[in-house]
Amino acid sequence: MSLFTRREGQSLVLTTSDGPVEVKLAYLNGEHVRIEIDAPRSVEVIRKEASRPDNPEETPLELDVEQQPWWHHPEDMTA
Repeated sequence: MSLFTRREGQSLVLTTSDGPVEVKLAYLNGEHVRIEIDAPRSVEVIRKEASRPDNPEETPLELDVEQQPWWHHPEDMTA
């Protein structure tokens, strides 16, 4: 396992056979973190807690970024 320290606005780039995957720390405020992931469509991104076999109630979230308002400005976040 690797551990990286990133500041708001900084990113990491992972090289995959399908193309680069950029993981960016988009917003940080106390306990709230927004992570931006730019990946080829062939790369599946799933929240780990949503993919646990012992938790059938949670399923992976699929979003069509062209159709759904999936991101909110940090100022719109509520605690």
